Amino acid sequence: MTNKMKPIIHTVIMLSFAALLLGCSNPLSPGTGTTVDRVEIPVITPDSGTISDVAEIFMTSGTPGAEIYYTTDGTVPTDTDNLYSSPFTLPAGSDYAVMAFARFGGLTDSDFATADYTVNLTVTPVVFSEVDGAIPDNQLIMMSSTTVGADIYFTYTVDGSEPAIPAVTDNLFDDMNPPAMTTLGAADTLNIKAYAVLAGYNDSSVSTVGYTKAQTAASGYFYDDGVTITGILDGDTFSDTMAITLNSDTAGAAIYYLITTDGSEPADPDAASIPYTVPVQLTVVGTTKLKAVSILSGYTDSLISGVSVNVEAQAGVPVVDIASGFVASGTDVTLTVSNSETIYYTLDGSDPAMSGLTYLAPITLTASVTLRTYAGGTGYYPSDEVITEYKVYETIDTLSTDSSALMAVASDGSLVIRAGGSYHDLTAGTLIARTVTEPSGAVLDFTFDAAGDLHAIYLVGTDLVYWTSDTLIGSSGTIGSVNTAPVTLADARILIDSTGNARIVFAQGTDVMESVYTSTGVSVSNDLKTLLDIVQGLDAAIDSNDRVYIAASRTKNATQTTGVGYFDSGWIEYLAEINNRSNPALTVDDANKPFLAYVRTDKSWFFLNDFVNDVKLGTTVNQVISGDSVIAYDADGILYISSHDSVWTYDAAVETATPFAESPYRIATDPAGSGTASMFILGTSGLTLYAMK
Repeated sequence: MTNKMKPIIHTVIMLSFAALLLGCSNPLSPGTGTTVDRVEIPVITPDSGTISDVAEIFMTSGTPGAEIYYTTDGTVPTDTDNLYSSPFTLPAGSDYAVMAFARFGGLTDSDFATADYTVNLTVTPVVFSEVDGAIPDNQLIMMSSTTVGADIYFTYTVDGSEPAIPAVTDNLFDDMNPPAMTTLGAADTLNIKAYAVLAGYNDSSVSTVGYTKAQTAASGYFYDDGVTITGILDGDTFSDTMAITLNSDTAGAAIYYLITTDGSEPADPDAASIPYTVPVQLTVVGTTKLKAVSILSGYTDSLISGVSVNVEAQAGVPVVDIASGFVASGTDVTLTVSNSETIYYTLDGSDPAMSGLTYLAPITLTASVTLRTYAGGTGYYPSDEVITEYKVYETIDTLSTDSSALMAVASDGSLVIRAGGSYHDLTAGTLIARTVTEPSGAVLDFTFDAAGDLHAIYLVGTDLVYWTSDTLIGSSGTIGSVNTAPVTLADARILIDSTGNARIVFAQGTDVMESVYTSTGVSVSNDLKTLLDIVQGLDAAIDSNDRVYIAASRTKNATQTTGVGYFDSGWIEYLAEINNRSNPALTVDDANKPFLAYVRTDKSWFFLNDFVNDVKLGTTVNQVISGDSVIAYDADGILYISSHDSVWTYDAAVETATPFAESPYRIATDPAGSGTASMFILGTSGLTLYAMK
């Protein structure tokens, strides 16, 4: 009872008590001294408390024919308020104080009856995905309530008996793992009871459903090109080279079908229709319709499945007149197709079906591209796609035919070439002579430091001489002999470490030597590794931690082997030694991981080793590569390897071997990375310089 009701009721009680004191024979009588009957007080159900928004409020009086008037807000009702005629409900979300009295004819009105209610929402009842009746084996049973967030609990039996009333201690329904008809026998019946609950709401009523197991062969379904389609829709488009495959989930069931190719509707198939044995070919352009049924003795025939598809002639595959590989800048690529289909293409590797250009004229290549193309158009089913990779180069210049020609990349990323005794800078696509006054002798290797100064090593007689253009050392720049004992291999290397020191690696007799010089020409260390036999090929590379890797080929026990080790403040260790390998070429990637290329001497194969994999690159070649063939790594994460008439690229363990116009003699990559123009090739035919675009 609400507080505002209490003084009103108190007043009614006091008036009744005052009448008794006046000697009235009946409360509220007119005082005549005669007995007057009173209408019986109404009875309100349910009793005071918490009820649901769907609970009905009933009112009755023991006086037949009495009218009942009521309010729901705690005010005293009169005959101008609600006249009770049938049960009613109260909206959720509020508290209610119901007060009622009864009146009949000339009788005295009844006393007031009261009931206080708190009304809450009720969770909507559980709905099952399958109605009562027969359902197939393994049919999933879904349960739901429209009250968002409600939990559903259920009980069930499989013997036809009545399940217990569910409670929150029973099975909690999970829509990710719904119950299924998995254990029923042919005569079993599954009965389920479920209700839904949510905090702050009244529980839903209990929902009940019953199922029997249907003896029905599973319906046929369709899939194309090896991919199962479980809900194919009318209007899907297929090629006239494709086929429809039918399958049934019921083991042993036979499938029968009927098909039309003129757009008309097939009749319903039965056991007298076409038996399905092989995929149904779609060869007629237009609308093909198919109906199928699965049949198994002892089972009810499945429902009939149908599909309607639009069949189009498949476009021919475009023909690209130039295969993947190295092509000169300005090369035209022509695309053709067998019929009148339209050809679409892209040059940036994107899907031509999404952003393709229409092919109208030959495509002129001016930069390295990935060409993707297919044919299609109105009335044609798209053809298969053709992908072609072009590495576009331009001819820069032809230099002197100097077998000792070398290339290096300066600290600013520019390419420097030494050929015919002269240095040249590649600037804006043009070779410009660089004035360098250097000592006489055969240059074996050169490089640049961070300040842009040139460092080189020369073979003067049998002495190895180190020279630099740094003016701090003197006008001639000559440091002098690194080693006066005979140098036995021309494959010496000079590297610059992070402190500006020159790290010089060379072969002397049976030893691999490392000499370290400061930028002022001071020798700070000299170390060696004895290799037991004559070194036959040598290469070196430096990582960001100033570790100098060496790869050396030697004859050991009459077998050519290639070993890899490193100097790090002195000789450390061998990392690997591989039999039947010679002529090593070495580089280090940006993760300080060494990569080694070499030849298998008995097969003339070209291999790459990252010390995890030994990968054969390209096809068998007919000649052994020289020790001058190179491997280079650029900042775009690609390894470039040259041998004879091919240049290999190796990216994330994906190998591409591409023939080149002539034998690459040197490769240099821009350490800053430039995406497409990061590789330069110096060919052996007149030492022509090619630059990748």
